[in-house]
Parts: sequence; C-alpha cells; structure tokens
Amino acid sequence: MDLSHFDQVVESCLEKLMKPDLAFYRLVEARLGLSGPDLVFLDDLEENLEAARQLGWRTIKVEEDVRPAIRELEELTGLEF
Repeated sequence: MDLSHFDQVVESCLEKLMKPDLAFYRLVEARLGLSGPDLVFLDDLEENLEAARQLGWRTIKVEEDVRPAIRELEELTGLEF
C-alpha cells in the first residue's frame, strides 16, 4: 500500500510500545493533535481494535484478504488506494 496518502503512520514497534497498551494510542493522539472519530485505526487483532474504540477511534479489521479493509478505508476517507 502506498503510505503517501497518510499524514503520518505510527508503528508501535518503532515506538517501543505494545498494543493494546493505551499509552500507544494516546501517543498517536498527541503526535497528531487528534482524537476520537478523527482517527482511523487498522489492525488484524480484535483486542487492539477494541482499545482504539475505547478512545472513540474508528476501526477497521484487516483480514488475510486486505481488499475489504482497503475498501472500507476508501469509504471512510474518500481516498483511493
């Protein structure tokens, strides 16, 4: 996927934080200056998605076939990937 469409990509492994630790999600909010429904979080693990939903983020579950997740992201953002 071309990541140039995104303002910023934050990877927990590079931040030395483990999802679903809420500290990771709060770091993202602080770095982007956004919160709640202004954020879209994609992940393959339900526990990580649930943590994001606790903070009001929109979430998309990524399965082995990533195409449905990409379509959902396109619908949410109005972008084409």
